[in-house]
Amino acid sequence: MNSLTIEDRLTGLRAGRTPSARLYAVVDALLLARCEPAPALQRGPAALALFDGTEDASLAEHGPWLLHYEEASPELRCSLHVLSQGVVGMVWLISAHAPEALAAMLRDRLGVRLPDGSTALLRFYDPRRLVDIAGAMSAAQRAHLLAPALQWVVEREARLSEVMSHV
Repeated sequence: MNSLTIEDRLTGLRAGRTPSARLYAVVDALLLARCEPAPALQRGPAALALFDGTEDASLAEHGPWLLHYEEASPELRCSLHVLSQGVVGMVWLISAHAPEALAAMLRDRLGVRLPDGSTALLRFYDPRRLVDIAGAMSAAQRAHLLAPALQWVVEREARLSEVMSHV
């Protein structure tokens, strides 16, 4: 991928056919907590715990979160960039959906049914796993998982890797 930043990608989409595009981070709270500085995540219109309203709600504080980047505090934005510069990395989404609607769509994708009928947690929010997860899926499965966003991008060690783009 070229030297564009994630913010550059957002600006390009807004200048084109998607002026309502928003930038989101999907982050595992436990991974974010390891990064310095790591402000505590607080629920609000710009910070939604994806386990809220699920059977894993008791783990929501430590699970995946959807963060509307432009509405996040400067401290949180700094932490997200620190995470994106390291080996763990960040999952970025660019979507035209409002935060609550996007969070609901992502919650619906957290659980997957396995061939034996059991369910498992799909860790699409883990930048170390997302590319492999998407690569192991059929085209239909991948399209369903990634449909809520215009672009899914993993940033690790300051390098952007596009997982999918609908634009």
